[in-house]
Amino acid sequence: MDFLDPKKKRARLTRLYIGYVLIAIALAIGTFILVLAAYGYDIDRKTGGVIQNGLIIVDAHPVSADILVNNAMRGTTADRLILPAASYNIQLQRDGYRSWTHQVNLEGSTIEQLVYPFLFPKDLVTKSIQQYTAVPPMASTSPDRHWLVVQSPSGAGTFNVIDLNNNKNPVVTVNIPTSIITEADGPHTYEAVEWSTDNVHLLMKHSYSGGQEFIELDRNNAANSLNLSKLFPGQPYTTISLRDKKPDQLYLFDAASGNLTTADTQTKTVAPLLTHVLSYKSYQADTIAYVSGAAASTESVEFHLWQNAQDHLVRTLPAGPIYLMDMAQFNGHFYVASGSSKDGRIYIYKDPFSDLGSHPARTPEPVRVLVVPAAEYVSFSGIARFIAVQGDSHFGVYDIETDRQFRYNTKLELTAHQKAIWMDGHRLSLISKGKITIFDFDGLNMQTLSPSLTTAGPFFDRDYTAMFALAPDLKSPDKTVLTRTELKVLPAGQSSP
Repeated sequence: MDFLDPKKKRARLTRLYIGYVLIAIALAIGTFILVLAAYGYDIDRKTGGVIQNGLIIVDAHPVSADILVNNAMRGTTADRLILPAASYNIQLQRDGYRSWTHQVNLEGSTIEQLVYPFLFPKDLVTKSIQQYTAVPPMASTSPDRHWLVVQSPSGAGTFNVIDLNNNKNPVVTVNIPTSIITEADGPHTYEAVEWSTDNVHLLMKHSYSGGQEFIELDRNNAANSLNLSKLFPGQPYTTISLRDKKPDQLYLFDAASGNLTTADTQTKTVAPLLTHVLSYKSYQADTIAYVSGAAASTESVEFHLWQNAQDHLVRTLPAGPIYLMDMAQFNGHFYVASGSSKDGRIYIYKDPFSDLGSHPARTPEPVRVLVVPAAEYVSFSGIARFIAVQGDSHFGVYDIETDRQFRYNTKLELTAHQKAIWMDGHRLSLISKGKITIFDFDGLNMQTLSPSLTTAGPFFDRDYTAMFALAPDLKSPDKTVLTRTELKVLPAGQSSP
């Protein structure tokens, strides 16, 4: 019987083993090919050589657009581009809109995400919403970009509240009762300090002839507004800020003594927190970044982080007129930016409390240092992905997601101490020569838009379909108007939404 024949049995085993070996070789080759494909390797159909591809993901707002790669049409923003590693000029085009361009240095097996482009209309449609007899001293928009509060120059405590998400943008006038604010002759000006996250309460500094005070405006019911200076009359302070952005929790800071105190408007109680404070920035309910003047040398100051009653020395900074600080979370990590205008060096830390907790005797090392001469401002973008440092028209921007740094000079003509405002998560805005200018985080795609005063703005509605600004009235130059500019091309013949 064949299965008992030793020679035939060995032959069957040999064929079986050969089959196993061939299958293993096929699997190895297939796995190798899949690995190469995963890393972007491919065969050039023209030359037959091996190339390595990368992926470019492109999107556009507020409408889709055509994609041109090195001036050749490559579909629309709904498509994904698989291209050999190389340098490419990406251009987005759409009828009625200004084009957007970007140079991409695509590396093999990498993904470049250009999901942030914003296309502005070629022809701007702007209309007036409200006219003022003079320049309003203050204008501020709520965090949800729903409400715009404008101080009317006609009254000491009169404000316009505009609904930005209603296409008709109705204007409602509210008045803070005279019993709340201090009466005085002469002009009364307000400065927006910050909004509560309830989008109802706005903390403002009220300046009048002979003094100043802090008012918390309730835009829903102005009669419920609070005079915080009268609420805590025995507590010395020069500034007030919200604790965890809550309207009833406050920080009271006295620059003369360097004392930082917490306060509760419900219980009307105060509690000492920190001393020797020169400048501070709070985050949520239990985190404070602050600069202390307790250093032994007059040439230096100390940068501290305080959290849950634990105080940590992070770095020594050169003493200067301005200290820059900001904090935010991105992708589950906590980032802190701090520095001094003296040397223009801004240090960026990632999860510093983790390092301080595990190595309390060692100060954390920054993940990046941005250097901007005469730096005055530091801020996180709307999505906290970017950290921008500004000194006049010069910028240094750190992209946390890609670990890239950008340095550029916009060369815009600016007023002294003008601060750039983040339009959204990827764009900054400035006002130069009486017009709004918006540009990407890397300084590219600079767009000049509608007229605006430098006093405030620009402001945007929730979906970025409209932009609002205070501008001179073209018909009556001595007056000011609040304007609405459409950021989405209107249908033919339609002058307003």
